[in-house]
Amino acid sequence: MAPRSRFFEKYADDEDEVDAFELLEDFASAPTDDVREISASKKAERARDYAKKQIDPEGIWLGMCCDDEKAKMYCKIFLQWCVKASGRWELCLGPAEREWERAVTSAITVTEVWKCLVVEADSTVLFRKRKEDRANRRRWILSFAEKDRTGPVAEISRWIDGPMARQYGLTTEQMFVKQETTAEDIAVFLDTLWTRSEDIPLTPTKRIAFHVYVLVVGIGGFRNSSVLGLPYRQVRFALVRDRDHPDSSKLVAHVLIIQNKRRKNLRRTQDDKIEFTITFVPGRTVCLLSQLASRAVADDAFEAGYQTLDDLLYLPQLESGIYYLPLPLKNDVLDKPIIPLHQGKLNEIWNRTLLVSGLRQTMKPYSLRVGAANRLNGVLEPALRNYIL
Repeated sequence: MAPRSRFFEKYADDEDEVDAFELLEDFASAPTDDVREISASKKAERARDYAKKQIDPEGIWLGMCCDDEKAKMYCKIFLQWCVKASGRWELCLGPAEREWERAVTSAITVTEVWKCLVVEADSTVLFRKRKEDRANRRRWILSFAEKDRTGPVAEISRWIDGPMARQYGLTTEQMFVKQETTAEDIAVFLDTLWTRSEDIPLTPTKRIAFHVYVLVVGIGGFRNSSVLGLPYRQVRFALVRDRDHPDSSKLVAHVLIIQNKRRKNLRRTQDDKIEFTITFVPGRTVCLLSQLASRAVADDAFEAGYQTLDDLLYLPQLESGIYYLPLPLKNDVLDKPIIPLHQGKLNEIWNRTLLVSGLRQTMKPYSLRVGAANRLNGVLEPALRNYIL
């Protein structure tokens, strides 16, 4: 017997050999991708932009890799069409009664569309081509790099910033002024949300979701995509013993925010996650824990089956020597959103609330993030502030 061969004897039968070949076939049918994993929302955005192309897209992108002038011309024509076709008819006071108002007025918007198209093409058409032509796989690569100003992709990017912007009157600067939502503004918005509910028709679920969104973003200045659709698994409830009154306990919640990242590859750090703890505060309008607990009770999310807030507050008992008691949630609700709100509905509720509140000048939801940054500035060290934002 060869040295150490006894370690392999149990794998030498025919059945195990067949299993090994089946595993090999499975691997061959599902090879490892050579493209980065991205978030589902970003993938959908790129797919929508890519689907707009109608003229043999595969041939165009293969031609782009070869720096073909005709392929570049097709790309420029498509981007011009995007600008021309964007917009809608708007009422006016002139003799024409209506006029065509173009929606795309910024070169930055066109650049973002171009970027999405390039990345989507590289991960679909060119990905398949690299699999077919492995000997020349480096030839079939297109990438959008801000600092790289060479190659066909960069050439079209320069054309967007220059000749195209001048031809269509596209601005090359940001078109909005950053405004902040102050703590007083937040209080007014939330008070209006409930006291003027007949003017802001919403289901209870959407009203609470919007309330929670405003408080969470107002606290930490988090991005919308990190807060909207926040699942139950990122919220933990618990009872803690009151240090000042050891005979009583307090309800707390730990909220985990996962910062918006496009790339989803293996991570060796936790710098995209931040968790903060909340408890009850005097003031129903600004009490985030009250809203989260109400939502969880309404969804019957607790494993113990609490039916009311009173049950949640008074039924769990801390035994002697116990200072922290987790209140676990049911497994079937962990992936359910505790903030069931999407961007479109958020914009609709936000604009309606600001209108009913009587604002003279409208603001974007982004103003919540700006206001939070202003409140955190000076209170926290710059490094910690930047980490949170």
